[in-house]
Amino acid sequence: MADPGPAQHATPDELAVLYLKDRDVPCPGCAYNRRDGTQAACPECQEPVRVGEVHPERLAFARRHIRVIFATISLFSLITLAVYILHLTSTYQFIMGGASFTAMLPWFAIYAWGIVCSAGATMVARRGWAQARRPGSGAPHARTLIWAIALAFASMAPEALYELYALRHLLGF
Repeated sequence: MADPGPAQHATPDELAVLYLKDRDVPCPGCAYNRRDGTQAACPECQEPVRVGEVHPERLAFARRHIRVIFATISLFSLITLAVYILHLTSTYQFIMGGASFTAMLPWFAIYAWGIVCSAGATMVARRGWAQARRPGSGAPHARTLIWAIALAFASMAPEALYELYALRHLLGF
């Protein structure tokens, strides 16, 4: 059987020395700076430093911020979704006013892309918000956050194309 490695045989004091070397770490009991400490126990209050342990207050703080990020992405995506639906209805009214359907077909495709991406970003952000809200579930996956942000940005692409098209006609290109 292979040797499990030196970290499995290290004492708490050896782990603390490695962790505290050149690092400002406040004592969990008295907030004493444990930088370059030589033992796990604090010299002031004897509270041991816990390597690799996440404090519940920090975890709650991180969860709150993650929920705010997901809620913001969700709100942004819902607003974008509403804008695309309004654009789609105005395009439909434009066609009913006599414009050619084939001329407007690319805009329908662009708006459909925006609607799908906005709805997807809203759903992914809602899922991440629920993950961050559930106690004991750990942190939400970074993959969920990346997908929510990517879909939110992808939902803005059709609006940017529309604005560039309008600007081109405004400037006479």
